Amino acid sequence: MKLISAPSGMVTYHGIALIVPSDTAYIATDKNGEIHAYRRACRPLPKPHPRVTTWGSGLGMTFVGRAYLEGMDWKDTLMTLNTEDF
Repeated sequence: MKLISAPSGMVTYHGIALIVPSDTAYIATDKNGEIHAYRRACRPLPKPHPRVTTWGSGLGMTFVGRAYLEGMDWKDTLMTLNTEDF
C-alpha cells in the first residue's frame, strides 16, 4: 500500500516535532507560547488583544501545541513550510 494523501503531517519546528494540517504554509508561536499552524501568510499584530493570538492572518489558523519560549522573542518564531517539509 502507498499513502497518497493525509489530513496532517509531521514537521520539525525549532527542534520540536509537531503534527500539523497538511495545508499548513506557516507556523508561529505567540507571546503566550501557543503554537499555531497557518494556511495563509501571517504577521505580528501591532497591538494584539491580550486573549487573541499575536499573529494575524485571517482565517485558517489551527492550534498545534504550546511551548516555553526560553528567552526567544516570539516575533522570531515564524517558519515558512514548503511541500518538502511533510
